[in-house]
Amino acid sequence: ARAEIAALLAPTVLAGAEVFAVSNLTGQGLDALEQHLLQAQQRQIRSRDEGGFRLAVDRCFSLAGIGTVVTGTAVSGQVAVGERLVVAPRKLPVRVRGLHAQNRESTQGLAGQRLALNLAATGLEKSDINRGDWIVAESAVLSTRRLDTRLRLLASEARDLAHWTPVHLHLGACDVGARVVLLEGPTLAPGRSMWVQLELDRDIAAWHGDRFILRDQSATRTLGGGVVVDPLAVATLRRKPARMAALAAQALPAHDQALNALLALQPALGVDFNAFCTARNLLPAPREALLLAVPHRAVADGSHPRLFAPGQLEAVANSLTEA
Repeated sequence: ARAEIAALLAPTVLAGAEVFAVSNLTGQGLDALEQHLLQAQQRQIRSRDEGGFRLAVDRCFSLAGIGTVVTGTAVSGQVAVGERLVVAPRKLPVRVRGLHAQNRESTQGLAGQRLALNLAATGLEKSDINRGDWIVAESAVLSTRRLDTRLRLLASEARDLAHWTPVHLHLGACDVGARVVLLEGPTLAPGRSMWVQLELDRDIAAWHGDRFILRDQSATRTLGGGVVVDPLAVATLRRKPARMAALAAQALPAHDQALNALLALQPALGVDFNAFCTARNLLPAPREALLLAVPHRAVADGSHPRLFAPGQLEAVANSLTEA
């Protein structure tokens, strides 16, 4: 049985996964499986606890005497009764009046848990929140219609994926129509990956590192999937080498590595630090730590600091003087 499992999983992302032999008659092996799952849960909570709170809404309803309730999975961060949050992408402020975690009344909810939040706001109606929306911390609010992503087309596809193909994007609990903009060629071959921009039919909320699935226009067949790299993508110059280099920099796993790599490219308008941190769902303390860790020069652009590589501003000033 172990050999058959290993052979079945070999061509998948689960290749080499730990296998547990259990008996539902005697209970043999169940303790080891339970401990493994508990340890995996703790690792997941620690890895997701750094960012601001995000909950993917899959249901919204009203209860007599209670008001508006949303249910969903907490993807990151934590939340407590009394906290102020925002419904994204529509940027509607709400307050947590009460919550249930894992079907039990609680004072706080954590990443990885199934939560039910009783939300309050002036004039709040059930119709104001829909499946696919997000309930997020104030520091994580964003709205977008374009996503720069790394897409992998399934090897089982019969033909190449063409530019501007209509698809269904599934991200969190959201299902939205989109068009595929191939950034590195006219087609994407089965089993291959490519930088792709997704142009959406409507605004959604998404963040760097979010995983997604694409299905065909009729939503009957899965085409592939990938990860969001830049949730605040722009349509201009999206195929230029400079943009490809910026995407490669943003794809780096560590926040300081990505910011360093972006600054090294010396973009003419610098790096919008607030947008960088919001896209990565960074809380105030990690933002300050990031500024201390990465050498830079900062210029205030209203309330948005723009960061430049050391020496870049001096070079611009010298060129202006020479001109």
